[in-house]
Amino acid sequence: SLEDSRINPADNLIIYFPPDSNNLTAKAFEKLDRVFKFMAKNPNTRINIIGFSDSTDSSSYDQMVSESRANTVKNYLMAKGVDSTKISTLGVGSQAFSATNGTEEERQMIGRVVIEFNTPTTK
Repeated sequence: SLEDSRINPADNLIIYFPPDSNNLTAKAFEKLDRVFKFMAKNPNTRINIIGFSDSTDSSSYDQMVSESRANTVKNYLMAKGVDSTKISTLGVGSQAFSATNGTEEERQMIGRVVIEFNTPTTK
């Protein structure tokens, strides 16, 4: 179907967040609705949701923001009907980006959640 063709489980899906925020954007809702439809049609799929933040604040604050972003995405998918046992979350703070504070646009690209799909292969 068209919805399935718009999600390739071999690729990670990225949800961007406004700087210093865990609010979902209209584009994020659209992507997450596609994830929900994909999960409904592929019930054996599991996903990992990994939250990131920039390094503009303390490492403990950045860690909290990244975890909050991952949980925001998880909670939205669970509210749509995705089984919570098929979702794992991880907040990694800004550890992967400590040297990259850059421009506002670059920081916005850092503030994100990556959704990894673990789709079992059939033999």
